[in-house]
Amino acid sequence: MRTTTYKRTGPGIATIVGAAGMAILLCQGVTAEALPVDLGSAGPGNWAVLETGNHAGNANVSIANASNAGYINGNVGMNSRGGISDSGTPITGNVYLGSSAGANGNLAANVSGSVYKNAGSQTRVSQAAADAASVASAASALSGSSIGDITTGGTFSHAPGVYFLNSINLSGVTLTLDGTANEYYVFNIADALTLSHASILLSGGLTAQNVLFNITRTGGTGLGMSGGLATESVLYGIVLADSSQIQESPGLVVGEMICGDNMSISSGAQVQGIKVPDGGETAALLGAALLGIAGLRRKLRQG
Repeated sequence: MRTTTYKRTGPGIATIVGAAGMAILLCQGVTAEALPVDLGSAGPGNWAVLETGNHAGNANVSIANASNAGYINGNVGMNSRGGISDSGTPITGNVYLGSSAGANGNLAANVSGSVYKNAGSQTRVSQAAADAASVASAASALSGSSIGDITTGGTFSHAPGVYFLNSINLSGVTLTLDGTANEYYVFNIADALTLSHASILLSGGLTAQNVLFNITRTGGTGLGMSGGLATESVLYGIVLADSSQIQESPGLVVGEMICGDNMSISSGAQVQGIKVPDGGETAALLGAALLGIAGLRRKLRQG
């Protein structure tokens, strides 16, 4: 009969199991960005709302609450020379203003983090605006399929990929985009994305950071959302309207809104930013955990 003796000194098997469990946890629940274009510093890991000023250099951001329903969860950035106002919508995050941006006196009281307006914040929003412009062009240059306007609900009939169309105009219906966590949709929309008491939802593991609505029209309203209650119109994904306006009045966006012209988040509208895992950071943590496991095993053998 073979007998194995474990010394009581030093790390035990339970410690190894704990470290291994940590490594497994680091692998679980991590969804990498699958989009074929890189948003860089303009991406949803950095912002819930980003005003680039790329089309209108003096664009304004108007945020208004109603029935205490509105909120913005995530950072807000403003690169334009216009003004940002907030009449009571809580912002859970920081606000980064360019050096020429104006802000009403109520803004800071509604921000859980800090309001920055200095050289550092200007650098941050300027880089984000440049990245937003680059990705708008890159998304438009992708190879894809041209399809007709989307005006009906149900499960989208096309597989994940890149699509070119004139508009998405939904009223009183729900459109579902189906795909896995490693797949993506890019919609290059020439005119507008309009939701009236309507929703665009996801299924099959598809995530909001892997759905991009690139609205390419110049001027006018690129994204328009409306409904009697904040959640009567719901949109999952990243909205990039770098040459047009956004009017969310109200509605719920889960993802990110990027705008290059005037932006209105009113009537208790809601924006739920998403935290995109840092693939490099996760890999480093996983590597450290695995090295730790190897070290513990060596100690046990030597003990």
